[in-house]
Amino acid sequence: MLQFDHIGITVYDLKKAIHFYQKMGYTVLNIYQEDDYQWAVLSLHHQTLELFQSTKETKERFDHIAYQFDEEEEVLSFLKKTMLLPDDVTFDDFEPFLGRLNRKTISIQEGSDFAIQFIKKK
Repeated sequence: MLQFDHIGITVYDLKKAIHFYQKMGYTVLNIYQEDDYQWAVLSLHHQTLELFQSTKETKERFDHIAYQFDEEEEVLSFLKKTMLLPDDVTFDDFEPFLGRLNRKTISIQEGSDFAIQFIKKK
């Protein structure tokens, strides 16, 4: 069964955004530095929020909503129904990757600035 995992949003000032969410009761779980962006993972009542700040001039966006899954087949079934994909599409066609948190992930881009992620439960 697909379950909510987290929401990721792009911010213009990561430190200010972290401070804002801490005032709302969020706890910072970790802060990461990548080549093109920095990001933080925050938690509130076992729900996770990821904040991203681009370090590039282009101000890339990293907005997404993520769902957890148990079996790859449930993701494929969901995507085939909602995206009207052919029956012969496989999970590997979506180029799964291990994210920074070491979980098997696929990302489906919706338009130019929003994505849906599907993340394998640990």
